[in-house]
Amino acid sequence: MKKQIFLTPLQGKKLIAAALAENAALLSAAREHTLVIVAGTTNGFIAKAVLKKLGFGDFDAGKFFRGVFSGKKMAGANPPKDVVIRKGELITDMSIDEIAPALGVGDLILKGGNALYLPAEQVGVVIGNPALGTMGHILSAVYGRRASLLMPIGLEKRVEFPIDELEAFCNAEDMAGPRLMFAPGVPYTELDALESVGVSALILAAGGVEGYEGGVLLGLEGDKKALDKADRLLESIK
Repeated sequence: MKKQIFLTPLQGKKLIAAALAENAALLSAAREHTLVIVAGTTNGFIAKAVLKKLGFGDFDAGKFFRGVFSGKKMAGANPPKDVVIRKGELITDMSIDEIAPALGVGDLILKGGNALYLPAEQVGVVIGNPALGTMGHILSAVYGRRASLLMPIGLEKRVEFPIDELEAFCNAEDMAGPRLMFAPGVPYTELDALESVGVSALILAAGGVEGYEGGVLLGLEGDKKALDKADRLLESIK
C-alpha cells in the first residue's frame, strides 16, 4: 500500500521529536547512561517530548537554541543550559561543555545540524564561534571517549554536495562569514522517523507558499498495519 503526505518544516521537527521519544536506544541512554540534548530548535521539541515521556513534566522550548538564521544574518541567543539526563535523573543547570568530560561509551549526545547531504548521510554544522562552540566539546566526547552522536535534522536542510566540499569552500582563507564543519554523527530525519514505525519513505517533491515554504511531499509504502502506525504518529504532531 502507498500514500502521500506533506510536512512543513515545523511539522517535521515535531515528527522527529515524537519518534525519538519512543526510540529504545535513546531511552536506554537516558535511563542507564547519560543523554545530552544540546540546545537547538529541533532539539527543543525533542527535549519536550522526551522529558514528558520520562515523567519530568513540561518543557519550555521557546529559547532553547544558541544560533539561528534570521533574515540574512545568523542571530544568536543567550546560551541556554542543555538538557542532561543521567541514569534517569534530570540534571538542571548544566551545559555540554560541563558534562562533556564525563561522557563516554554508552552515552548519547543529540546535536542539530545545518546542512544535510542525504546520499552519504552526512551532516554539517555552521560554526560562528572561532573556538568551535558546542562542537569542540562534542568532538572531545565522541572522538576522545567514544560517546555516540545523533543529529536530528530536517529535510529542508539538504544540500547538493558532500559536506567536505562545502566545508572547504566555507573555510577558505578568502571567505567571510561563518564556517562550516563536518559533524561525525548519524543524521535522523523525517524519513527515519517514519521508517521507525515500519514504512518506507522517500521525497517526492518539495516547496510551497503561505507557510508551506521548505515543506516536503513524501511517499510512504508499507502494509496496512505500518501505514496505520504512521497515520497515528502523524496525527500526534498535527
